[in-house]
Formats: sequence, structure tokens, C-alpha cells
Amino acid sequence: MLQKKYKKGEAITMVAGYDYASGVHIDMAGIDICLVGDSASMVVHGHDTTLPITIDEMLVHCRAAARGAKRPLLVGDLPFGTYESSTTQMLVHCSRVAARGAKRPLLVGDLPFGTYESSTTQDEIFIFRRNVVTP
Repeated sequence: MLQKKYKKGEAITMVAGYDYASGVHIDMAGIDICLVGDSASMVVHGHDTTLPITIDEMLVHCRAAARGAKRPLLVGDLPFGTYESSTTQMLVHCSRVAARGAKRPLLVGDLPFGTYESSTTQDEIFIFRRNVVTP
């Protein structure tokens, strides 16, 4: 569906959602992508930055949003410190996020991407990557 919209030049919509209720609303609104962002650290948990959120907290948010957002592609952020050390670390956390309903883990930042690309293709974990870190 997203590829068809892209090829037609149609807008692809994405909204952040961190829980069941927001997932339901995103689903009902016909949004294409539900992003479970690490911005939950600030929006939900009241921190000043995204750095304090843990992978375990993100997994709770992914699971809750997935229960509400049935139709949209669910993309889950991997928080800082959960994928930078090694390909193995990244794959473990991508698998954990995918198992909670996020079909596309999201990596943020400037990575030595070639090493990750071959591993993710081999293990059939597909990732989104963005370079701008502004919640």
C-alpha cells in the first residue's frame, strides 16, 4: 500500500503514538504509519530528553500501540545505546521490537550502515533510518 502511494506521488502520513488509545485513533484516522518514538521519554514519562527511556519501556509502548493500530505500519524507535555497539546488539533489539508488533524498527543517527545492512537483509529485519534527532 505504501509503495503504491509513493509511486503515485501521494502523501504518506505518519503520526506518533505511544499507547493503545493513540493507536486506535491513528487506525481510525486512516494514518499510514504509527511511529512509536523514543520521544515517549519526554511526552509520556516527563523527561527533559529522549536519553532516559529504556528498551524495555519502548517495548511496552510498542505492544500497547500495536494492539490499537491494526492497519498502519507500526515503526518502533530503538533508543540511544541499544544498537550502536555491534551488529549483534542491534539485531537482538530489532527482533525484540518486531516481536512486540513494530514491523520496522527505527534506528536514529549516523551509523556505519554497511555492516548493518547485510545482517538485516540476511535475518529479514528491515529498518528505517533517519538522521535528524528532533523530537
